[in-house]
Amino acid sequence: VGSKLASGRSRRILILDDDPDFSEVAADGLCSLGTQVEIVQAQNTVKALNLLEQNAFDLIISDVIMPGLNGIEFYEHVQNSTMSIKPKFIFLTGFDTSRIPKHIRDASVGVLSKPFFPSLLLDMVKKEFNLNATENF
Repeated sequence: VGSKLASGRSRRILILDDDPDFSEVAADGLCSLGTQVEIVQAQNTVKALNLLEQNAFDLIISDVIMPGLNGIEFYEHVQNSTMSIKPKFIFLTGFDTSRIPKHIRDASVGVLSKPFFPSLLLDMVKKEFNLNATENF
């Protein structure tokens, strides 16, 4: 698996969480993916939607409970958008994962309960990009 997509661009990950400290911890946990991965952070869905209008993302790591549009509503908005290639999603939640609607859990969306070890998030991201545990970009 190469570090770049067929288009030649690096992979992009958007971390969406209303807690900037948590968002930073998640970003730091992914730094070992290498320099061919761009990690962008947003603290609300308005900023995330603006970023999606300007950039293609390969993966979105999103908190579920946030003010305004929550993570589930954001996911559904992205899925119903006119984007030709939809990003993969991993949800982070401090609540019981059963609160995530069944149709979303059935869509092979990753779900990780907070708090978690950064290595678990890293492993989940690698799985989403079809990398084995020891492989980087």
